[in-house]
Amino acid sequence: MKNDKYVKPNENPNIVGNIAIIFTSIIMILLGLVLIMCQQVKMIYFCYGAGGCLLLWGIWLISRYFLRREFRQTTNYGFSFGVLLVILGAVSLIRSKEIAASIPNYMGLMVLAMGVVMLQNTVQLKNLEGKTWILSLIFSMSACFASVMILLDLWKVMSRWPVALYATLIATGACSLLSLIFVAIRTSKYHKSVAVELDRYMEEGDEWFEGLQSFRTSSEDDSDIVKGNVEESSVDEGTDNNSDIFEE
Repeated sequence: MKNDKYVKPNENPNIVGNIAIIFTSIIMILLGLVLIMCQQVKMIYFCYGAGGCLLLWGIWLISRYFLRREFRQTTNYGFSFGVLLVILGAVSLIRSKEIAASIPNYMGLMVLAMGVVMLQNTVQLKNLEGKTWILSLIFSMSACFASVMILLDLWKVMSRWPVALYATLIATGACSLLSLIFVAIRTSKYHKSVAVELDRYMEEGDEWFEGLQSFRTSSEDDSDIVKGNVEESSVDEGTDNNSDIFEE
C-alpha cells in the first residue's frame, strides 16, 4: 500500500535566513561587478543603496510578521530581524561617509559570513551523504581565507589591487549560491528516498498483517474441525453406552 498520507518535512523552515543568504549573495555579485566595471563610482553611493535596501527589507519583514500572523509560531523571529535591519539601514544612511571609509572591512565581514554559512552547508551535505560536500568545503575554506586576508590586509594585496577584492566578492557570492543549491538538491533527494523506504516498510507490514490474518483464520478452522471431531466422538461414545444398557 502506497503511503499517500506521507508529508515531506519542511527542509527549509528558516525562510528568513535563506532569503537573507540569497539576497546577500546577489548583492555581493552585483556589487563586485559594478565596482570592476565602474571603478570611479564612489563608495558612499553604495552605502546609500545598502542602507535603503536594509530599511525597506526591515519594514517588509515587520509588516509580514503581522499580516501573516507569524507571532503564532514559536521560533519565528521575523519581527526582531526586521527591527534590526531597520536600525542598521537608518544608521547606514546617517553615517554613510564614515562607513564608506571602512567599506573593505565590511566586505571582509560579508565574505566571512558567507564562508561560515557554506561551512554549515558542508556539514549538512556530509551528514546527508551528499557527494558535493567536498566542493562546498573548498568554497567555505577559500572564503574564510579570503576574509582573513581582507580584514587583516595580509601582504597588502587587497589595498594594492582592489580588483582582487571585487573579484573575491563575486566569487564568494556565486559559491554561496551554488552551495545552497547543493543543499536544496540533496535534501530533496533525501526526503524522496525516505518516502520510498517508508512505502516499502508499509508494504512489508501489510504483507505481514495479511499473513497473520490468514494464519489466524486457518487456526480457527483447524480448531473448529478438532472441536467437531471431539463432539462426534462424544456422541458416538454416548450411543455405545446406551446400546450396552439396552443389551443388559
